[in-house]
Amino acid sequence: MLFRRIPFEEWGLKSVPSLKKKDQEAVLSSAEKGTGEGQGTETAEKVEVMYPRLYQSLCNTPLLETIKSLAEGRRDLHRSRRNWSLIAMPLTTPFALLPVIPNLPFFYVTFRAWSHHRALSGIQHINHLVEHSLLRPTPSPTLDSLYTLGLLHPTRSSARQNSLPDATNEQSEAMARDVKGQIESGPGKQEVMLLHGWNGKLIAERLELPGLEVEIERAVEQVEKSIKTDKEEVNRDQLITDMKAQNNTPQPSNAMHIAEGKEAGQVRDRGPLYDNARPGK
Repeated sequence: MLFRRIPFEEWGLKSVPSLKKKDQEAVLSSAEKGTGEGQGTETAEKVEVMYPRLYQSLCNTPLLETIKSLAEGRRDLHRSRRNWSLIAMPLTTPFALLPVIPNLPFFYVTFRAWSHHRALSGIQHINHLVEHSLLRPTPSPTLDSLYTLGLLHPTRSSARQNSLPDATNEQSEAMARDVKGQIESGPGKQEVMLLHGWNGKLIAERLELPGLEVEIERAVEQVEKSIKTDKEEVNRDQLITDMKAQNNTPQPSNAMHIAEGKEAGQVRDRGPLYDNARPGK
């Protein structure tokens, strides 16, 4: 249960292997032989980044910028939490004196320190790849098809059908246009889920990456919860705003009601006089 609360971004960064010193030295050596910016890295092996082109085009941020911001945005966070976890480790040692009960707090903070350190290693590797232009974005029609299948069959029962036919390019383009319409349907940009939890099974099987299923399920669960929380906060803020506006609406004072009542009474008192003064009476 505690593992599912760890942000999916952290799990993703941890999955990036640590940068080997020999690989770093090879890139730097190649760069020194180049005479201009970007030269000298052509001989270095580039890392292919597959992405769904039709759905990535819906984002305002280019793919490489997204990868860079993910790494840069979480570097200080993981460094700070790693250091705090290291500080907390000695503080949990007294729990080891308790009989029978294992020192769970110590094991947990130790794991969190290691986890944040692994995420920092992944960030270092990503920054190295970005700085030396060693990432090669590659549009993947397969991912476009898998994303489209998930949107066309948004049920878990469909995931059990291993013989689902691939979506055609026309279906993918039509679905991407539909998603774009949903995003732009209301005031501002609307959040639209492109994946469901069960899509992890389908994507992992087609790409032959078994570990990817759990990663996708975890990410979808956390994003869905975040979107739900954001919507609840927006609705709550709107309700508070409406209540304040209602309370600030001018209301007739008691003095006005009294004055209106007196005036009405005077009119009623004068009624018989006017009746008696009418002609024919």
